[in-house]
Amino acid sequence: MDVFEAVQMATRRAGLVPRGERIAVAVSGGADSTCLLDCLHRLGLPLVVAHFDHGLRPSSWSDARKVLRLAAKLRLPAIAGRAHGLKARGGSLENAARIARYRFLGDCARRSGSRVLAVGHTQDDQAETVLLHLLRGAGSGGLRGMRPETTLDRITGETADAGIRVVRPLLGVPRAATEAWCRAQRIPALHDPSNDDPAILRNRIRAELLPLMGTYNPSIRPALARMADVLLAEAEAVEAVAEAFAPAVVRPLGDGRLGVEPGEMAALPLGMQRVIVRWILTRLAAERGGIGFEGVERARQAVGVTERTSLPGALDIVTEGGLRVFGAAAFARSLAEFPQFLGQQTVTFRAPQRLALNAGWSIEVGREQRSDDSAHDADLAGVIRLDADALGPEFEISAARRGERMTPFAGAGSTTVRGLLQQAKIPARARDAWPVIRQGGAIIWLVGIRRAEGARISKQTRRVIRMRLAGPDPA
Repeated sequence: MDVFEAVQMATRRAGLVPRGERIAVAVSGGADSTCLLDCLHRLGLPLVVAHFDHGLRPSSWSDARKVLRLAAKLRLPAIAGRAHGLKARGGSLENAARIARYRFLGDCARRSGSRVLAVGHTQDDQAETVLLHLLRGAGSGGLRGMRPETTLDRITGETADAGIRVVRPLLGVPRAATEAWCRAQRIPALHDPSNDDPAILRNRIRAELLPLMGTYNPSIRPALARMADVLLAEAEAVEAVAEAFAPAVVRPLGDGRLGVEPGEMAALPLGMQRVIVRWILTRLAAERGGIGFEGVERARQAVGVTERTSLPGALDIVTEGGLRVFGAAAFARSLAEFPQFLGQQTVTFRAPQRLALNAGWSIEVGREQRSDDSAHDADLAGVIRLDADALGPEFEISAARRGERMTPFAGAGSTTVRGLLQQAKIPARARDAWPVIRQGGAIIWLVGIRRAEGARISKQTRRVIRMRLAGPDPA
């Protein structure tokens, strides 16, 4: 295969020509990335060399110096960085190193004004990735391998990386061809001894499994790459279906979290449940690389229970307002101290009733006969009493609405709900979903904060509606 022609065609498909688009090139110093750098340089494209030292070998910084010398020889700007004290994330040091590398490359792209990041993955890397995912029990989404082009945020989970395209011009080129190119051009290529470590599963796949499979099919690498291409097209079709269907099932809560109604999810076919859950997780997880089949299945099963469940990507799923709500674990903990109504629709109810809110909060609504204590109808510890004869039988509960006003008990006039919440020192993150009870469209209780002026208990009152805000049971 003509490597230069393959890179040239790939750059045209990726829209890197006409010239003028600056490209950050990830260069480890190995044959693949060195070959890529040389080919892109021969195409006359404006480049910046980016090298990341994982700091996992005592001699690794010498590789960085060699890459910098190569960049200087080609008269190209270069940026090098080094990790310090990498620790395993999600049980894998390899994954931690990968995320750190890509975040550094994203920083390099931004610093150099690049909107494109070129990496040197080859056909062999694609075959290894497919087998790695197969051995881990991945579905069709994992078996599609690496995309020829993607955006950096799909790898790092960082929203700041969404504007950086990651391109892989060598994805259809065998590794043997890149090594041959470097020899023919007399370009020295480095060898990373960590690639020989049998403790790393990818290395064993490269050194043992692929050669063994080659005895059954000498073209096993291109066959696996072709399978990845087929599954990529199918995965993209599934993602398109998810994008079109998810809004009918998933409810954005206005605070960055996403909720689903358990009954609606249970009614979907199993495959569609998994598609929707993956759609949610990929939008919320801090690190998308940690979302595999097991993570998706754990989240899918958690929809059908009521307990709080920890999920991959530093997420939680909790029960709030009749929904199972996906969100950042820290966010769920920070809101647990406040009553929140997270349903998207207004709920109608009658007394007696117990209304479930988030994190164990609830509102108890009941009827009782007037007593001497009932005459004291001001709020007391989250309890209000109203004249049932002055009210209709049905009430409504929903989250507070923006711009909504009410006339507080013993107040001088109407005021905004948001203003009352601010006066009560409710933090901004908890205001949008604060529960409000209405009748006939008018607020009768900003729950736990202020009751409205109407339906005062008087000497003529005979029947009383009692509402009480109840907090979570102590652990």
